[in-house]
Parts: sequence; structure tokens; C-alpha cells
Amino acid sequence: MQALAYCHDLGIVHRDLKPENALIDKEMNNTLKIIDFGTAVKFDKEKELLKTPHGTSYYIAPEVIA
Repeated sequence: MQALAYCHDLGIVHRDLKPENALIDKEMNNTLKIIDFGTAVKFDKEKELLKTPHGTSYYIAPEVIA
């Protein structure tokens, strides 16, 4: 969760979080690493609202699709 909080602090939204995009680095004390920022965007929550759904369809919440 620290990795995701760090991204959000920088204003970066991943938009495709799923198990395949999370790795555990055993050589670095089982550190969680988030990968595949291909659909990520820089975001300012004070100025804009993300309206376009992105991500892998199997992991998108039903209320986002409807």
C-alpha cells in the first residue's frame, strides 16, 4: 500500500491494478513493487475528474462499466 500511496502523493493514478501488476521482491525483504504503468496518468484531483474507464475488464468494478 505504501507504493500506491507514494504514487498518489505524486499525483499518479495507475488505472490497471491487478495481481499480475504486483511483484514481490524477495531480495529486498519482500518489498511489493507495482509494475506496468502503461495506462497511468498524472492527475490533479482539485482540477479534474477521471471519467474514462481504463483497465483490464476482468478486474473493473461492475459500477464502472454500467
